[in-house]
Amino acid sequence: MNLCSCYNSVIYSLRMLTDRYMVRKDTMIRLDFHSVSTILMDNQKNTDISQIDFMYQLFAAFMNDESTNFDFDNGLVCHWLKGEVRVSPKIINYYIPKAHHQLMYNDMINEVFPFISDPASVTLAIKELLIADVSISETERERLLGFLSADTSECYAAFIAETLIFGMSRCFVNAGNGAKNSSPLIDDIILTTNLPTPARTFVAREAELTDIEELLSANPLVFLTGIPGIGKSEVAKAYMKAQKKYYTNILYLEYIGSFYEMIADLDFVDDTDRLSEKERFRKHFRFLKTLKADTLIVIDNFNTTATEESLLNQISSLKCTILITTRNNFALGTEYAIESSKELALQVLQQNVKTSALDIIHTYSNEIELLLETINYHIMSAGLIGRLLSYKNMLPADLAKHLHDNVLLPDNQNKLSISKDNVTVKSEYQNIMQDLLQYGALAPALQQTLSIIALAPETGFPLRYLSKWHHDCTNEVDELEELGLLELNHHSATLNPYIRKLVNAGKHLAISSCNELWKNLLAECQDVDSGTATLALQIIDTALRFALKDDKQLWLSVIRTSLESNHCLHRYRSYSNLLNEYEYLCLDHSICATDDQYLLFHFKAIEVAEIHTNVNKAIQFEEKAIAIAGKNGTSQVLNFSTLYLDIGRYYHIQGNLGKALDYTKKSTGILQETQMQYSPNGIASLVQYARYLFENRQINETIRIYQNCLDIINVCFGDTSLTYGYIAQNLAAILASVNKSKAALIYYDKAIIALENLLGSEHEDVMLCKEQMHKLLATTTPVLLSAPALPMKITA
Repeated sequence: MNLCSCYNSVIYSLRMLTDRYMVRKDTMIRLDFHSVSTILMDNQKNTDISQIDFMYQLFAAFMNDESTNFDFDNGLVCHWLKGEVRVSPKIINYYIPKAHHQLMYNDMINEVFPFISDPASVTLAIKELLIADVSISETERERLLGFLSADTSECYAAFIAETLIFGMSRCFVNAGNGAKNSSPLIDDIILTTNLPTPARTFVAREAELTDIEELLSANPLVFLTGIPGIGKSEVAKAYMKAQKKYYTNILYLEYIGSFYEMIADLDFVDDTDRLSEKERFRKHFRFLKTLKADTLIVIDNFNTTATEESLLNQISSLKCTILITTRNNFALGTEYAIESSKELALQVLQQNVKTSALDIIHTYSNEIELLLETINYHIMSAGLIGRLLSYKNMLPADLAKHLHDNVLLPDNQNKLSISKDNVTVKSEYQNIMQDLLQYGALAPALQQTLSIIALAPETGFPLRYLSKWHHDCTNEVDELEELGLLELNHHSATLNPYIRKLVNAGKHLAISSCNELWKNLLAECQDVDSGTATLALQIIDTALRFALKDDKQLWLSVIRTSLESNHCLHRYRSYSNLLNEYEYLCLDHSICATDDQYLLFHFKAIEVAEIHTNVNKAIQFEEKAIAIAGKNGTSQVLNFSTLYLDIGRYYHIQGNLGKALDYTKKSTGILQETQMQYSPNGIASLVQYARYLFENRQINETIRIYQNCLDIINVCFGDTSLTYGYIAQNLAAILASVNKSKAALIYYDKAIIALENLLGSEHEDVMLCKEQMHKLLATTTPVLLSAPALPMKITA
C-alpha cells in the first residue's frame, strides 16, 4: 500500500487519536510520546500485547545495553502511554545522542514493524499529526519530514524514530488534562519572574539533575537536602536552566523566614497600594492555587522547622510541581540528598583557581588531595580554597597544615568574594564559613548541646551517656535533627564530619558553662576499667583543642586525671598533648596545688620512659618528683607510693636490681604505715616487690608475700576474682621452680578455678595454666615455669 491509497484509514486514525487525546474540542493536537505511541499501539497485529512488551519492542537497544541497568514499572509505563507522566529521563538521555538514533531506526524495522499491520499507514498518521501540531516550528517540522524521502521501510523507520525521540524530549504537557488543566502564563501576571543562573564556577551534576527530574515526574513535592554549602541552591538553579523549555512556567522564590511574607511580597501587575498585606497574600495565594503540574515553583533556602512554618501544609497542597532546597528534615514529600565527592570537590577547586595559578594543581597534586580530605570534600570550602591558592602566598602543604589545626583558618586575612543565596559578599574565610553554619541563630540550649556532641568522636555521642553526663536534652537533640545538623544512628547523636569540625573550630563551648559534664567525665576517667573511660578521654582530647578553659581549676583536675588514665590505657599520643597542657597550667601558681609540683615531674618520667624509652631520664625526673614531694609533703599517700614504685621499676629495667628492691620496699612501706597495703595499689606494690625478691633468689620471702597477697585478696575480693587467679598462678610457678610440687598443684587448682570462672576454659591464660600443671605432674624435678604478667591494676 502506498501513502496516497491509505488516506481514508489515516483520517480515521487521526479522528480516533483526537478523540482519545483531547478532552475539549478547542484543545490543540500535540505530537509527543503519548500520541505517537498511541498510533503504534492501535495498529498492532496482536491486540493483546502488554504495555511492558510494547516498551521492550520500542526501546530494545536501550534495554539490551548492559550499562543502562533499567527495569520497567508497569504503573509508570501506563502513565507514560496515557501522557500523564514524562518518559524516564534515562531513556530520553540515552536516545538524544545522534549515534543512538540509528539504534532506534534498527529497532523500528526489526522489533516494531513485524507486529504492525500497516507501517505505511502508521507513518502517514504520524505525518498528519506532525503537520497538525501548530506548536512545532516550521524548521523542526521540515527537518522531521525530510526523513520521508522515499516510500521504503527504512525511511518509515527513520521518520517514526525521529518523531518519537522529538516527542519524548520536548516540553512535557499532561495529555490527560488538556487546556483546562494548563497553567496561565505567569509572565503576564507576576512582574519579577527572572530566574537566577548557576554560579560561573558551577560544576555540572548530570546524575543529580536526572534523578531530580525523575523524582519530580512522579512526586509533586521534592526536598533537596544537604549540609550548608554543599551546593543545593546551585543544583536547583541548574535544574531550572535545564528544564526551562519543558515547563509552562518556572517561579523562583527565596524563603525569607515566612511563607506568608514571601507570597505577600510578590509583585503582581494589578496590585494596588490600597491592598493590605493580608489582602495581597490572599490574592497571590489564590493565584498560586490555579497553577498546575506544568508549573515548577522552586523555593530556595527553606531552613526552618515544620512547627515554625504554619503554612507548610498549604504550600505542599498546591497542584503545581514544587522543588524546595533545605538543610532540614521533613516528613512531607520526597527527599533527595545533595552530597559531594572527591572528584566533584577537585573540579570545583580547579574551577576557582585563577588561570595564572593552574600550575599549582599539577605541581602539588598530593597536597591538594590532602587539603580536600581535610575539608571532607565540602563544595563551598573547595571553591574558597581554590581562590586562596590563586594568591600564591601560601603553599598547599602549609594551607593543609593550617586547616588541620583549625578548619576556619582564623589567621588568614585574605578577603574572598563569594556569591551565596543570590548575594555577593567579600569577607575572610573564617567569617564566610561561620555565616554559613549560622550557629549564632540557634537558641542557647541548642548551641550548647551541639557543641557538646561535637566533642565526641565521629562515631557519635551515645544518647544515654549524653543524658547521664550532661542532662536530659532529648528536646534539643530532636530539634537539631529536624534542623539537619545531626543524625540519630544506633542510639547515638552523630554529626556530619565537616559540620563537627566547623562547630569545634568555632570554640563556642566554655568549661564553666557545663561544670557538671566535666565533673562526670573526670569521674569516668578515674575508673579505667569502665567501658566508657575511652569515650570520656576522646571527648577531653577534643576539648583540649577547642574548649574555652575559663574554669582553670576544674580543667586542671580534668587534665591531671586524664594523664593517669591515658597512662593506664597506653594512650600515649594523647598523653603527650595533655602533658604539654598540664605543664602550661602548672605555671599558674594561683591554681597549681602542692601535689602538682611533683606530679609534673612524675608525668614527665612516664613520657620519657614509655614513649622515648629513655629510662635514665625517667629516673632523673622521678628523683626530682620524690625530692619535691618529700620536701613539701603530700596528703596523697597513693601518689607518693607510686613515685617509689615507678622508679623501682625503672631501675629494674636499667638492670640495677638493688636499687629496684630498695625503692619498691619503700613504696610498700609507705602504704603499710598508713594501713593501705590492703588496697589494690598496695597489692600491686607488694607483688612487684615479691617478683624482684624472687629474681634476687630470696625465695622464702617471695612466697610469704605472695601468700599474704592472696589472703588479702580473698578477704577483699574473694578467691574467684581475676587478680586472685593470676597471683595464684604466679605463686604456683614459683613453688614449682623450687621443687614444692604439692603446694604448686594446690595453687594451680585455685588459679584455674578463678581464671576459668571469669575468662572461660579456652582463654590462653587458662590454657597456659593447665599446660604448666600437666608438665609439673609429669616430672619429679624442679620446673622453671613462666607466668602471665599481672594486670596493671589489681581488680576484683
